[in-house]
Amino acid sequence: MRVPGPSSAATASSTRAPEVSLRGTSISVRAASDQLLADLRVTDPRHDKQRIETTKGGLLEDSYRWILGHRDFLRWRDDPHTRLLWVRGDPGKGKTMLLCGVVDELEKASPTAPPAAYFFCQATDERLSSATAVLRGLLYMLVRQHPPLISYLQEEYRHAGRRLFEDVNAWSAMSQALTAMLADPALEGKILVIDALDECVTDMQRLLGFISTTSHAKWIVSSRNWPAIEQTLDGTASSVGLRLELNANSIAAAVRAYVQHKVSQLTRLKKYDGPTRDAVQKHLIDNSDDTFLWVALVCQELASREVRKRHTLSVLETFPPGLGPLYQRMMDHIADSRDAEAVQREIIASCGSFLTLRHGTVFFVHQSAKDFLLGQASIRILPSGIADQHRAIFSKSLEVLTRQLRRDIYDLRAPGVLIGEISPPDPDPLAPLEYACVHWVDHLRDSKFANSSGHSALRDCEIISAFLQRKFLHWLEALGLLRSLSQGVLAVQSLEALVTSTGTRRLADFVRDARRFVLSHRAVVEMAPLQVYLSALVFSPRGSIVRQLYEGEARAWMRVMPPMAADWSACLQTLEGHRVFVSSVAFARDGRHLASGSQDTTVKVWDTATGACTQTLKGHGGAVNSVAFAADGRRLASGSRDKTVKVWDTATGACLQTLEGHGGAVSSVAFARDGRHLASGSQDTTVKVWDTATGACTQTLEGHDGDVRYHIGRDNTWIMRDNFRLLWLPLEYRPSTTAVTGPSVALGCRSGRVLCMTFSTWQTGI
Repeated sequence: MRVPGPSSAATASSTRAPEVSLRGTSISVRAASDQLLADLRVTDPRHDKQRIETTKGGLLEDSYRWILGHRDFLRWRDDPHTRLLWVRGDPGKGKTMLLCGVVDELEKASPTAPPAAYFFCQATDERLSSATAVLRGLLYMLVRQHPPLISYLQEEYRHAGRRLFEDVNAWSAMSQALTAMLADPALEGKILVIDALDECVTDMQRLLGFISTTSHAKWIVSSRNWPAIEQTLDGTASSVGLRLELNANSIAAAVRAYVQHKVSQLTRLKKYDGPTRDAVQKHLIDNSDDTFLWVALVCQELASREVRKRHTLSVLETFPPGLGPLYQRMMDHIADSRDAEAVQREIIASCGSFLTLRHGTVFFVHQSAKDFLLGQASIRILPSGIADQHRAIFSKSLEVLTRQLRRDIYDLRAPGVLIGEISPPDPDPLAPLEYACVHWVDHLRDSKFANSSGHSALRDCEIISAFLQRKFLHWLEALGLLRSLSQGVLAVQSLEALVTSTGTRRLADFVRDARRFVLSHRAVVEMAPLQVYLSALVFSPRGSIVRQLYEGEARAWMRVMPPMAADWSACLQTLEGHRVFVSSVAFARDGRHLASGSQDTTVKVWDTATGACTQTLKGHGGAVNSVAFAADGRRLASGSRDKTVKVWDTATGACLQTLEGHGGAVSSVAFARDGRHLASGSQDTTVKVWDTATGACTQTLEGHDGDVRYHIGRDNTWIMRDNFRLLWLPLEYRPSTTAVTGPSVALGCRSGRVLCMTFSTWQTGI
């Protein structure tokens, strides 16, 4: 197999960490690198691969070798322009073991320099089921394989520490680091393998977007036949899809080889005679529906001590074909077991067809087992419905939080301690509370609270009200310490929607005020969690319900508080993060994201629901004067004083294109509605039109006498078009900030009002 390997320099350097001449400094550098790696590591994919192979009874070469000669695999391997191979198929068809085999073959082809980094998603394990975890796993493998590449993480890590990998901006940081790393010559020809994309529960679309736009690597991915995945990957240029259902003969042959292997193991274990061995093998082949998982589950049952050799054939006949019917039979067996009330470990063992126990944690054996239990078997397991279970978890969560949360739970004592200066105590009192802190509102929502009525709804409202009136600030402190305040913002917004339709008027008013409180003070509580008892209360309006209820918390530190307005202003959020003033803002079409360009040369993308910065885009060499989203929201353009236009991928933060050609600062950018063209106006007095697919300038429009754009005059009294006064603004409409996209102008007034208007672009007179 011909697989391009990394450069010889990278190969040589991959055997040792970088050293410097001073011995003490060398040791400290290694220690810092080791700590970075330890914080980056969410799992070691190499160990995951070993565990998967062991759990599934070992990797059988005959079950995967067929793919190595398949035309789609060969096209991906040999064509430098085909960079994505998507292996897709139904549950139990052997996708995971297929990729394990491919990884082994790639490593055999290049034993001195590992050509592949890989990650195995697993929906039943939170550590392995998010897009950020996937990138962390890949980065970890790449740095372990090529230690000098750690430099791509060190600068940001020095400032953020472990938070770089865990906070709300972790995806942005990881995707930018991986994009930069893959462009390094040391990783030329690198292959990235991701198994079970459908089991990436959190931010799967972000991960798909990253895969589809990253051009400096070859990819192999696998998933079920999901439309959401197909929509992204099928539209990816230079990709090839390998559908297992369209390769029935190869899969059938692989399953037959697997059956023969498993029956050989059973024969040695159970001492089958020839006729019994042949009968078992025939039944498995005839009923497997070419599904590896079905064969594995049946063989697991036959191997148990409960099945005597003389009963093998009669037991075998009870296994129906197909995963669904097989799972149903296993449910019947568990329900009828005399050991149903035995100790937990024995119960889990008796549920071995569905569950497995690893290091004290219960996992599903396979995603299809989870799907079956939540689908066909849910009524049998939860006869009162899953909503009742959600309500029980919601109720128990608030009970535990009410009992355990308190002011200054880490005993920091000083209200100005910054989050980066805080190390959780051992034991961490928030560790057992983290899930309840983050997810109690989710369980309330899924309990069908919005559809409940009468006594049940009233009781839930009383529970919520009691918790918020006693523990609201303690909860926000905990979320700040857990670096989960953005999730808390979403929880409060979700709670507001729920109680507005179902709750009491008093509770609805409190939650509405709580939303304004957390949105207004999110930034300071994220920075210094104990400021929730001081700054957040001091600078809330006098009429705030939260301030009135908790004002005594602030007076422990302040005898006289400054006068504040009676009520909340029209300003919903203040987004802080740029170092100097902001020169341009633009909303994405869906309203869920906002971009800001600053004189500090960066572009930031914000989540408008939480106020969190999701991306910081760096690359311009001068102030950013203008930003604009494409209609699909997946791309963002920025124009800068450095005379360039940059086009960014909003999912990954990667710079897709740098458009050069203007002779002066770029003052305005705008996408065409179809996203295929981009216009830029410059202080060189020209407008350029760019083809966004190729980056080529298709037109240069000349004839202006100066800067081309709508803008606000120097005295803030006129809207200008080029150098012409166009619209006079009364005093109360004069803006403190503006956003301009083509002929559309948005004015942010000091009163809090926002006015939007669109001009007839090419009118020159009245």
